[in-house]
Amino acid sequence: MSSSREVTDEELSNIESYDTEDGVVLYDARNPLAWVKTDSAVELQEQV
Repeated sequence: MSSSREVTDEELSNIESYDTEDGVVLYDARNPLAWVKTDSAVELQEQV
């Protein structure tokens, strides 16, 4: 199942990140214990 939609400015303002040895973790600062499940991952560079 795949869905996409536009992300609002408010949602973007809630995204925070931290660096790990393996890369960068992005998370929802308002709900930091939430998990995202996906069947595939993409490089951020592909999305910019």
